[in-house]
Amino acid sequence: MNAELVVDAGRRLEVIVTTVSSDAHTWNLVYLQLLLEELGCRVTNLGACTPDETILRECRLRRPTCSSSAASTGTAGRRGCG
Repeated sequence: MNAELVVDAGRRLEVIVTTVSSDAHTWNLVYLQLLLEELGCRVTNLGACTPDETILRECRLRRPTCSSSAASTGTAGRRGCG
């Protein structure tokens, strides 16, 4: 791909990707991270089953251009992830 995502005079997008505490899917995060990095974004991957407090803290600290939080099934809590 030759595309690049930029904002405000060439500044690269800062993106946080994660899943909520009840979702244990990781491959979707890896794929999204790789895709966004290929497009020129700076990506912070907080991983799966991330507690809400951690997501909020990292967003306040890093001040990303955008964030993506996924919840595919909401069943991870029953698997000991929440």
